[in-house]
Amino acid sequence: MSERATILLVTSDPAVEKLLDSPEAASYKTEVANDTAKGLASAAKLKPSVALISEQLPDGSGLALAGKLGAQNPLLQTILISPADSVLSVRQVLSTGISDWLRQPLQPDAIWQAVELTLKKRQQQQSWIKKETKRTTGSLQKRVDELDTILTQIQDGVIVISEEGTLMMVNHIARRAFGLADEDLIDKPYQEVFEQRDLLMAIRGESPDPSRIEIEAEDKTFYRATRREMEGIGVVISLHDISYLKELNRMKTEFVNTVSHDLRSPLTSILGYVELIRRAGEVNRQQAEYITVIQDSVHQITKLINEVLDLGKIESRVDKEFTQISLTEIAKDVLVNMKPMIQESGNNLVTELDKDLPLIMGDEVQLRQMVENLVGNAVKYTPAGGVIEVKAARENELLIFQIKDSGRGIPLEEQKRVFEPFYRGQNVSEDTQGTGLGLAITKTVVDNHRGRIWLDSNLNQGSTFTIMLPIITE
Repeated sequence: MSERATILLVTSDPAVEKLLDSPEAASYKTEVANDTAKGLASAAKLKPSVALISEQLPDGSGLALAGKLGAQNPLLQTILISPADSVLSVRQVLSTGISDWLRQPLQPDAIWQAVELTLKKRQQQQSWIKKETKRTTGSLQKRVDELDTILTQIQDGVIVISEEGTLMMVNHIARRAFGLADEDLIDKPYQEVFEQRDLLMAIRGESPDPSRIEIEAEDKTFYRATRREMEGIGVVISLHDISYLKELNRMKTEFVNTVSHDLRSPLTSILGYVELIRRAGEVNRQQAEYITVIQDSVHQITKLINEVLDLGKIESRVDKEFTQISLTEIAKDVLVNMKPMIQESGNNLVTELDKDLPLIMGDEVQLRQMVENLVGNAVKYTPAGGVIEVKAARENELLIFQIKDSGRGIPLEEQKRVFEPFYRGQNVSEDTQGTGLGLAITKTVVDNHRGRIWLDSNLNQGSTFTIMLPIITE
């Protein structure tokens, strides 16, 4: 054999121990232990290839010792040496996992032949294990290489951080975004590698709006970051390039502003000259009606332009410096200003606005517009004699704001579309003025304030719009 195998002999029988004095023993490294305790200690220290164990030991059974050693080292080959009068059965011996079983008296040739056979068996087992390990790990390595190729080729940045806060992976997109060289970053604390405030907040889960984490990288590219916690791994941050969306939004804003400006000038001229018609001389009744239609149409188009501009401004979140604000006070102020319109409509107003409601983080202009749109819609679509209810209350860490009317309601099949820009219900009469942008603006305001809005409505029984907004907590 190319390498001397280690043989452990566990016996208290001098006749068995004498076997190590034979010439064959010189081919192996040998160790003798006289009882079970020493046998366990020697096996843990030497990691022998074969253990020769006497059936009878001073402090226990050799068969039991063989079972313990096999459990600790499945590759260990054990040979049990029993006296001639042993009462053990073949079933008992084989169930323990013994490699071979010899009975005294022993001949040196027989025992060393048994040792050689068990060593060959051990080598076969080791060879099979290596082959299976290579096959299994080769398949795993292939999967790892494929995954690494995928993460290298995709156009999203990927950052993986262990539960201990060290970097496990930073792909080439993330490296380029944050100006990281090709140095080895694995196992480095993420705080030592990244300095970008928004990214650090995303990694720690401290972003104020986890669903809208936008990061401007060092290369002036904008990314939408998504944070995922994975059990047993840590935190995975994916970075999706949204620079083109930013550019599209900028172009859209410029287009809307340009078109709106170009429309305002002729509309102003039309309105001015229509006013001059009356001053130029008397007009008959039919002419007066035509003038009124022109004026109403110009005012309607002007309102549409203003609302398109408002929607674009809110969507781009120009006013994103929120402050602590009371939605209750805003609602009360809006209702005071709209009181003449509500009275003129012949509807009854009922309010339940708790004066002790907590503050929220928000933009006063946007929230005021939200309340005005909802109250205005309730007035517009509720026949005279109806009831409009405005309520605000706290529910756990949320502020619940509701506006309910007893109007015509919205058909079930149309309710999912009410927040779409320019959409108007099929049961709305042509005489009812509107641009179809009010609820779209309202939903955008709610989204900007990290809230939710939904509709409950039954045809001819009224509608209820409910808004949930997060309050300021300690």
